[in-house]
Amino acid sequence: MFLRNLVQRREIPLKIAVYLPCAGVGDAMVNLKSLYALKFLYPQAILSLVVKFDTAKNLFRNVDFIDEIIDYVETLQNKGF
Repeated sequence: MFLRNLVQRREIPLKIAVYLPCAGVGDAMVNLKSLYALKFLYPQAILSLVVKFDTAKNLFRNVDFIDEIIDYVETLQNKGF
């Protein structure tokens, strides 16, 4: 309840992270409608896409409603795992 009040008053921005482990273009395109629906339902939310393969990363790079794309493998390598 407390967190919901902070998000509604916009003191803490809502952040939605979606993990896409898909390697193919078709698999990534199937998720496009659900990503758009999330952004449509929560327009002030920051939509983050966590991808494992470069296919999805390159495909969604120029989609305007996705706020950030995080490369899962690159992040793990930077953390030393």
